[in-house]
Amino acid sequence: MESEPRYAYQCLHETDEIDGVRHFIPCLIKENVGGYFPMRGRGEASPWYWGTSHERCQELCDQQNKEMGLTDVDVMEIVSSSIRAQNTN
Repeated sequence: MESEPRYAYQCLHETDEIDGVRHFIPCLIKENVGGYFPMRGRGEASPWYWGTSHERCQELCDQQNKEMGLTDVDVMEIVSSSIRAQNTN
């Protein structure tokens, strides 16, 4: 039985501008899946805004990753696997 791929959050400069202020959107990166998925919402769901700076958004991504039990090495492995998968397609 296959397990679900691990995933991690990263701030990859996805933003929306609202009233002249940039709001940063975290991106979901799946292990061994090329590309990334900005958390922009679907249908009636609203986008996720995690701060008004890249630094704050990344801090919140790091916090969420840690809460999910991921280490910095885990996150690096997930991101690297995604890049490899993207480069083989």
